[in-house]
Amino acid sequence: MRSIALLSGARVQRIDAPSEDALSITLAGQSYKGVLVASLREGARGVGLVAKRPKGAPATSFVQKLRKELAGGRLAALVQSAAHVVELRVARPDGERRLVFELGAHPDILLLDAGGKPLASLRRRGNDASAERPPARHGTLFWSEDIDELEAHGAELLTDQAAVEVAARRRALLREVAAVHKRLSRRHAAVQGDVARAADSMTLRAQATLVLANLHAIPRGAREVRLQDFACDPPALIPVHLDPALPARAQAEAWFAKARRFDRGAQLAKERLALTACELDKVQALRAQIESAETPALLDELAERARRLGARLQQAAAAKPGRKAEPTRTPYRELRGFQDRPILVGRGAADNDALTLLHARPHDLWLHARDVTGAHVIVPLARGEACPPELLRDAAILAAHFSDVRGEPVVDVVYVPRRYVHKRRGAAQGALSVEREKVMRLQVEPKALERLLASELRT
Repeated sequence: MRSIALLSGARVQRIDAPSEDALSITLAGQSYKGVLVASLREGARGVGLVAKRPKGAPATSFVQKLRKELAGGRLAALVQSAAHVVELRVARPDGERRLVFELGAHPDILLLDAGGKPLASLRRRGNDASAERPPARHGTLFWSEDIDELEAHGAELLTDQAAVEVAARRRALLREVAAVHKRLSRRHAAVQGDVARAADSMTLRAQATLVLANLHAIPRGAREVRLQDFACDPPALIPVHLDPALPARAQAEAWFAKARRFDRGAQLAKERLALTACELDKVQALRAQIESAETPALLDELAERARRLGARLQQAAAAKPGRKAEPTRTPYRELRGFQDRPILVGRGAADNDALTLLHARPHDLWLHARDVTGAHVIVPLARGEACPPELLRDAAILAAHFSDVRGEPVVDVVYVPRRYVHKRRGAAQGALSVEREKVMRLQVEPKALERLLASELRT
């Protein structure tokens, strides 16, 4: 038996959220290195240990708060403090922090300071405090003193996490397929209108024939005439609206030409109508298959079929035969600044565009060395959060280092919220326009730069 005492003193290295109601805490110590995972999901609730950090969603404000309060601290204790309650205590220079996992009928995660004052909380989405529910399927193993048992439980939690990810992919794919169905339905209605114009061609021919038979009775420049139609039984006076700018014969010829176009269009419309109806049937069948899909491989296959039907999905790069698929390349390098906060640095001109325009959020902070070529630097921030001065300085040091003024002792660095950075039409790769910029005159500290470069996460 390996006791959880091996975790004592481990450094809290990283905090992430694999999903909206789960948390992972990377621990690094001399006796044990691993990841503590906690899940609030019904059917996959509990805590456990895993060897590798599970990938997840971008950091929420709750995760950002945990990083601020816990990252860099040392694990003081990991205990079961009450029934269905597990508590993680982290020692920091400014006092202890307690992260409480409530895994009973009303699951949540609560961060407390040394005096027990709540600092932040995460409640399971859809949790109803007024309704008692039985413990989850994995509720029999909320806690153990044995690391091996916690690792087995962590594997179970991640297995269920995979099922959650499949469900999320299924929902996303169904939304895209529903959009395809909506577009096809609109096309079907429009094409039905084109088919209906075939009846209009008969009316146009009848009017044109009547005008040609009565050219002598139509004064030049008339807007409306009443002509005797002997094809009716009994014969009747038919009102005919004319274009006063056209002679009567030219008006009749224009109607004949329009009728011919309607006839040709109606034939094409019938073919398009049959094709659109066939595509709608395929989309309906695809919907049913997606709803019952349970594996990522099957969802990949169905996504490709959806793409061929017009779904706007990102095209996955095809792997070459006989070779393993290469890991997805990120357009930025990730380093760690003040309080272990992430700082993202673009790898090149095209990567700078991708980082700033696709990955950064409007409220994140954007930095760049002033008036020189260099990397775009992004500091991820929670909505409404002000960038700490120490983190801003770390990011500015990296912006100066990854630029054409690398090595200069003093560098001007521009910083501004990402929402004020724009790409103009026709601009070169990496070239952006910036509004409301602020400028920091930075004196680069070699030791700080060395610390930042050593913190880079290798992917």
